Amino acid sequence: MKSIKSIGKMSVLLAIIAISTSCTSQEDSITANVPSGLKIPVESNINGKIIREMIGIDITHKNKLSKTSSVLSGGLEDQYLVDDFNHDGYADVAVRRGYYILIDTNRDGVSDIAFSFGNGNSERCYEPSNGGIAIVRGSSVYVDDNLDGTADRSFSFGNGNSEDQYIFMRPSGIAVRRGNQIIYDYGMDGNADGNFYFGNGNSEDQYIHGFDLPSSGGWSLRRDYVWHHYYTTPTYSYGYGNSEDGYFLGKFDGGSNYDFAVLRGNTLYYDNNRDGTADGNFSFGSGLK
Repeated sequence: MKSIKSIGKMSVLLAIIAISTSCTSQEDSITANVPSGLKIPVESNINGKIIREMIGIDITHKNKLSKTSSVLSGGLEDQYLVDDFNHDGYADVAVRRGYYILIDTNRDGVSDIAFSFGNGNSERCYEPSNGGIAIVRGSSVYVDDNLDGTADRSFSFGNGNSEDQYIFMRPSGIAVRRGNQIIYDYGMDGNADGNFYFGNGNSEDQYIHGFDLPSSGGWSLRRDYVWHHYYTTPTYSYGYGNSEDGYFLGKFDGGSNYDFAVLRGNTLYYDNNRDGTADGNFSFGSGLK
């Protein structure tokens, strides 16, 4: 397996387009639709027996998968998700197989939490949100805060499928990206709190929020293996860019900062001290499809 490539963190300054703190006419179309204390079920074919079988299974090794159900038959994962799902201060890893989600909360390769949520690959996206799982469906956002497969809250934000991207902020908050304009909602109440411009929009490799450098507001974008941060000069380089299976943010050492990990196969390699070199790794699941 390739080793993590270490590259100096200081690099070119990203040219930033002007920031705007006022709402634009585009933002006026972003409205709230917040039910009060209402649990909204999200359609799914929940099979309690299958879910019970998915807990306590070492899914890191295919020969240890349950043979009783096709969902556990060793197929590659649809998605990896990283967040502190059990709220112990350390990043955990989850895999999504269709509408089933399995979570390893102690990095031993064994599923500790399993549930069914949403309609799988027909959803716009699944993303972690402050220890829960959120689904975007059209312009509606459904959040399962306690990981029981039922949406605990919902709201509408943005214009649905016409948006270039929905971005879930760390630890909480949501934004939509329209080209290089980012419109954000800190409170996840469906009301835009502001907007700004960053980078070159769809030509960038990835936008993410949570890498907390001074003055950056937590916003970063990736160009191959180099991360550029909003309104901040230093850059950060880690891994092999687009040849990696994914980049993720998490509190991997239990500290206060979100740091990067790269996914290779079924293994996450994380860099705790931001020097471009992996400090540790753990494995879960069977890798992406």
